[in-house]
Amino acid sequence: MFFIGLIVPVLLFACTGVLVNPVSDIAWNCLYPITLGGMSMGESKDTVQENIAPLCWCKKGVLPEPGIAVGFWEPALLMDITRTPWCFVGLNGLCLGKKGGGLGMMGFREGKKGFYHVHVYRYPLLYLLDILNNFGCVKKETMDVIYLSECDPLWNDDVLSDLVTTESVVVNTPMAQLSCAADCAATAVGVGLDSLYWCSGCLGSVFPLTGTVMGVGSDVHASALLVHRVLFKLHRMGLLKGTVGKDGLCGPYTMMQMQKKQYKTQMVFPVAQRHACASLGRSDMVWGRGRSFPVKGEDFCYVVWRRRDCCVLSGMGSLRAKGL
Repeated sequence: MFFIGLIVPVLLFACTGVLVNPVSDIAWNCLYPITLGGMSMGESKDTVQENIAPLCWCKKGVLPEPGIAVGFWEPALLMDITRTPWCFVGLNGLCLGKKGGGLGMMGFREGKKGFYHVHVYRYPLLYLLDILNNFGCVKKETMDVIYLSECDPLWNDDVLSDLVTTESVVVNTPMAQLSCAADCAATAVGVGLDSLYWCSGCLGSVFPLTGTVMGVGSDVHASALLVHRVLFKLHRMGLLKGTVGKDGLCGPYTMMQMQKKQYKTQMVFPVAQRHACASLGRSDMVWGRGRSFPVKGEDFCYVVWRRRDCCVLSGMGSLRAKGL
């Protein structure tokens, strides 16, 4: 009995994870729709198409250079949602700290409350696989860690976080939260409403920007809410840029207020969504059934897809520079 008492806590907080297989684990149909010069290839209800003119101009050097507007979705980030500090789910369950220490699902099941840590990795899969690189729109990047909640002093302090994000006092009122019903309805048929930025569709409130989740229906629900929450937080911190719409044609731009239409998500662990993505805030009742299980299926890893609109330049500027 003593041996069982020692081993059960280890099993409850074991660090599990995945090394994402680009062939079998990535839902490549999430690349669509791809737009080229005003023409759209492929359809998806998880995106909002902005009316962008087929031709575009970007300044490269002294004079503006003409080009063709191109748009597509790219797997840009990997995100861990874990009960165990320093458990890197997206790195095959690598654990750099002592197992345990999180409330996890034990606290969540008893009090409808949970606490999770989040890790965000830069994941430039299109560049690494040399896909769409010829367009000149795929940024040359390497895989890297860009956010660790264990190093964020605000992540486990709801009160201190509310002092930094002062609007949370206003948007967490009953009246403001009631308006989230409209955002929930929007996510059921497409993408959430950017005007209701404090709402994560049917999943709950974006605030507070911490790892505490309360009053949600399942661990999958909690993990999807935290993906949205962290994306919002990283934009506020200036760590993520805007890449969508007319403003993104000539390169990433500052986007302190995240636009929901820029992202969609795909769970890759513990049970991968291999054929579909979900817009931010979409109810897990639609896509989350059977995607978690006890012990080894209560930590999560997501691929975050980002919309990129860009201007594929004609090269006329370089010809003019050479006098041709």
